[in-house]
Amino acid sequence: LESSEPAVPLCRFPDEQRVLPPEIGTGPECITRIMTCLRALGLLSLIGGAAAGTILEHASFQTCYASAATCTSLYLRDRQLTGLIPTELTSLTRLSYLDLHRNQLSGTVPSFMAVLTNLKYLELGINNLTGGIPTEIGALSRMTVISLGTNRLTGTLPTEIGSFTNLGTLYFDTNQLSGTIPTELAQLPSSCNVNGRNRSRKQP
Repeated sequence: LESSEPAVPLCRFPDEQRVLPPEIGTGPECITRIMTCLRALGLLSLIGGAAAGTILEHASFQTCYASAATCTSLYLRDRQLTGLIPTELTSLTRLSYLDLHRNQLSGTVPSFMAVLTNLKYLELGINNLTGGIPTEIGALSRMTVISLGTNRLTGTLPTEIGSFTNLGTLYFDTNQLSGTIPTELAQLPSSCNVNGRNRSRKQP
C-alpha cells in the first residue's frame, strides 16, 4: 500500500534531492544532524575519511567480525587507519572483498592471508607496507584484483602470481621491488592489466 502522505524534500544538493524525515531539519545545519543520526545508527563508517585508529577498532571490522560466518566484504578505504594488518582477519573465511586502500597501515603484507581462500579482491595500495610480497599469496587462486601499489615493498614478485587464471588487474607500481619480472606472469590472462613501473626493477 502506498502512503497518502507526500515525502518531505529536505537537504537539497546541487544535482539531486534527498528525502529525509522532517525532524532532521532543513538548511546547512541538517548535515550535522544527519551525521549525528548516522553515528547513532552505526552507519558513519560508510563515509570515507571519517575515521581513524586501527582496523580492529573500526566499527565496520567489528560488525564483520561479529558475523564472520556470513561477512563477505570489508570496505575500509581512506579511513586514516594505522597499525598492522591484524591476524583476526583470518576468522573472516567467507571474505571475498577486502579494501584497505589509502590508509597509513604499516608492517608487511601478511602471509596468513593465504587462509582467505575465497578472496577475489585485495586492495592494499597507498599505505606504508614494507617487506616482501609473500609467496603464500599463491593460495588465493580466485583473485581477480590485486593492488599493492604505492607502498615500500621490496624483493621480487612471487612467481605464484602467474597461476591466477582469473586475474584481471595487478598493481605493484611505486614500490622498491627488484629483480626481473617473472616469466610466469606471461601465463596471466591476456586481458589482465599489469601496471608495474618500479624504477629499480630490471626489465626481463
